[in-house]
Amino acid sequence: MKKRGMQHVEFIVAFVLFAGFLIFALYFFSPIRGDRVVDSTLFYTMDEIAKNVSTMLETFSVSLDQSVVDEKIAIPLVRENVGIMAEDSVGNELEAQITPGFVNINRRNQRFFVIMFSEEFDNGEVGGAIRLNEKNYSISSSDKRDVLSEKEFNELVVKYGTDEGYQKLKEDFHLSKRANFGFSLIFSDEKIDAQRTVPEGLEIFSDSKRYEVVRKNSIEFADLEVRVW
Repeated sequence: MKKRGMQHVEFIVAFVLFAGFLIFALYFFSPIRGDRVVDSTLFYTMDEIAKNVSTMLETFSVSLDQSVVDEKIAIPLVRENVGIMAEDSVGNELEAQITPGFVNINRRNQRFFVIMFSEEFDNGEVGGAIRLNEKNYSISSSDKRDVLSEKEFNELVVKYGTDEGYQKLKEDFHLSKRANFGFSLIFSDEKIDAQRTVPEGLEIFSDSKRYEVVRKNSIEFADLEVRVW
């Protein structure tokens, strides 16, 4: 009897240990359980979305010599397969055009302006521009950086909206089949949203990060918000 009782106790202890291990495993290895897992899921989803909608923005700050009197000028910069945008020192847009070997700017009496190149911009038209040489201007700074593209973001939202596209995104983002996500790009006056129905009772975890975004012929800041459940 004593031996049979000991076996019964050992069975209970073994069952309790197994149940404890199972609960531990479900808690720590569930796709959206535990702070570490939630943080990593949000981080990787945010990172993957940003990479999927990124584009290159190239900028040049240009100063003109006092000898330049023409309003419409052509600066020798070679750029292909991109559009152009130009602004004066206070952010007012200037007409700009890419031509073979040059960029044309209607400077509107400004001696300092910024030229920007991106695939998201259009190419304007500035006729009758006078070509400058290196003595007439100087490039005070230049920069290349990755920014978000509103056009690419909208295309990602369309892909997210189909069941096939959504599952493909989860695979590309290396998310667990049990994890789900949504995202938004929030401007000061507009919100572009990608969201699916969240089952009742599930907790939603979210994070946001501010990015520079290229829109059609403008550059703005917006918050990229990611949600997982």
